Amino acid sequence: MEMTTPNIDPKKLKLWEAAKEIFGDWKPAPYQRRVFEHVFVHDKRYIFEEWSRGAGKTVTALKLAFLAALLYPGRSILYVAPTHVDGTKIIDDKLSLEFPHHLLAKSSPSTGIFRFKNGSRLVITGSKGNPNQGDGNVGRGLEPVLIIYDEFAYHNPKAHESLSPTLRNDGRLVIISTPPRLDDLENGKADHYDRMIQLCQENPDWAVYEQIACDKVVEAGVMKADFLEREEAGYKSRGQYEEFLGEYWLKRVYRSRDSIFADISNDILVPDSKIRDMVSQSEAQTWLVVGDSSGTTRWGSLFACLDESTGTLYLLDSIICKREGENTSEQRLKSGLSPTLYWPKVQAKIRQYQPSNDESGWRILWDHETIFTDLIPQLFGSHIDIEPVEKQKDKKTEVFSLIRDLINCNRIVISENCAELLMEMKMLSINPRTNKYVKEVDELLDCLRYIIMAYDYVFQNRQDIYVQPLGYTEQLLKQHWDSKIRVKEDEGILEPGEWW
Repeated sequence: MEMTTPNIDPKKLKLWEAAKEIFGDWKPAPYQRRVFEHVFVHDKRYIFEEWSRGAGKTVTALKLAFLAALLYPGRSILYVAPTHVDGTKIIDDKLSLEFPHHLLAKSSPSTGIFRFKNGSRLVITGSKGNPNQGDGNVGRGLEPVLIIYDEFAYHNPKAHESLSPTLRNDGRLVIISTPPRLDDLENGKADHYDRMIQLCQENPDWAVYEQIACDKVVEAGVMKADFLEREEAGYKSRGQYEEFLGEYWLKRVYRSRDSIFADISNDILVPDSKIRDMVSQSEAQTWLVVGDSSGTTRWGSLFACLDESTGTLYLLDSIICKREGENTSEQRLKSGLSPTLYWPKVQAKIRQYQPSNDESGWRILWDHETIFTDLIPQLFGSHIDIEPVEKQKDKKTEVFSLIRDLINCNRIVISENCAELLMEMKMLSINPRTNKYVKEVDELLDCLRYIIMAYDYVFQNRQDIYVQPLGYTEQLLKQHWDSKIRVKEDEGILEPGEWW
């Protein structure tokens, strides 16, 4: 923030002078600056900021607290961390670096109370209270002009219940937090977080809710792009990509331990050379390029070969394209999908499997609801057979179950080039409270779903899936099970323990 006297309303001059003293050499990013504007200019009562990791939450919150202390002499500012230990860590690690010591009259780090020369005071505590303050009642006896919740996702919900009455006059609440943990989303421990978001969204006159994902943080220069890439790679290597999407992209992904694809692992991936040999031996080859887009920021293509004589689908390769940053208008995104930029990528994949480059032998399946309907012929050329596919969202569970069974009996063979498809399968999740699929990262999985729906006549006979060569013991077990099921047909569902 440039600290030369701006041409502003005289009413804002006091704010500007105070900010100049508090900020010093710190130059807030646009999204950080908006928090100060919401509090001190637009007079919002509740400000909920959901930010990516690395977005500068703590330094923004502390600068906000210092500025309020300077602007409101004799008043209290309450800074609430998840626990007292978290509050102490902020005092030890952050406060000494950011605090305007020349404005301080007296401090007591053990109690988390810092008194300013103008009579105001900053109280740092945890959402379960500070044992050094003599009781566990958060904010007791205070009527703060500003309350700041740091990492609200991990707060004790009862803290806000006791603090909200203290905001009845002129107090303001600022929440700066990353999203809740996956476990807390599923077990209801983050319900207080979602209720607060809903409250802010439903009352735009006096509240605001804003998300700042990692792409905006990188764009503002607060985070380095190579750091984000290393973080993404690290989370993937640890099998924690869901956490990465939540903490950096603010995506709501549920683990769904009973997921349809819970038993699918990377062990099913086939080396590229082996799947090429398998395809070369197939008889009735149908070559497919399938596409799906997620709004205007991410889109994917899946390359496959279907042997209709055996009903076997070979998934050969994939392309995932991302457009990061705020400027993702339909017009700009379409320009990014121009034939000169996107089509060569598709051609390169096709040539890997058909050196003669006979593109006319490929069929295109594409989501018929896509915003790119008018662009598809330009992308793939008029000589290629293009077929729109209905999403049929009501059949998602049925199709996903069929995909799982086809994989388990080797009628869907997946190349090692499609590892990201397996990642999407593992992340396929259902919101346990709404029982609906959470649409976050599923472009390649949707591509696979489109193939199954377009060629349902090949895969619809599910009985064939279970007809596998059985050994003598397996045959006996199957006959025993079938006989038990026949006995129980008229008595309803089998009871546990009655199968044998």
